[in-house]
Amino acid sequence: MHDRVKVVKFQVLRFLKVNPDIFDLAFVSKATAAVQLAVEYFQDYAADEKALFSYYYHKETGGALVRLRECSDQYRCFKTDEEVDQWIEGDEKAKLEPQSLGLFVYPGQSSFDGRRLPRSW
Repeated sequence: MHDRVKVVKFQVLRFLKVNPDIFDLAFVSKATAAVQLAVEYFQDYAADEKALFSYYYHKETGGALVRLRECSDQYRCFKTDEEVDQWIEGDEKAKLEPQSLGLFVYPGQSSFDGRRLPRSW
């Protein structure tokens, strides 16, 4: 089984045109587990770089991902889509101070009302 997983990882990395000598691929059980891995990486990288790790999330983000904010140095919940748009456009009032490394999470589709959030984010 180990060899089969190794072959599939290589095929996926090759399909994505990613160098397997530099990058790896992790199979996880669900999206929350994938974000948890990313948060752990961001924490470690920020610590190595002596930087702050900022965590941003949309108000419609599910509970498990909201709880991950506790792993960051600072966090912010965007209450409207307009706040996210302003932040992406670089509005200084929308940023946390100081920020050197950040992660933004949001659901592709709201679990509250089924509304699809913009892919462009």
